[in-house]
Amino acid sequence: MLFFASSRFPGTGGEAADEQNVEAGDESTVEEGGESLEIARGTDGVHGSGAYSCKNNGETNPVQNLYRELKAQQTDELVWRHTMGVFEQIEAGKVYTG
Repeated sequence: MLFFASSRFPGTGGEAADEQNVEAGDESTVEEGGESLEIARGTDGVHGSGAYSCKNNGETNPVQNLYRELKAQQTDELVWRHTMGVFEQIEAGKVYTG
């Protein structure tokens, strides 16, 4: 989580991104502590897009292909239906046991 305190991982929009003068898709570098850092590629494959999947060493994970596969398999719908089913059980006064 501390990686996100770096200029290498800019958010999108808002005051912090404006101060860094970084726009999503910008493949340039940023200066931090006298060092030039490449702007990280987000989970959508765009440099500086604001959402990052990182390894324990601060490098980003190449997750774009995995996300495309999950979307093609309609995993989002599966998770949504499961989650809503759990909420329905809880609202009915039952205990969800998995």
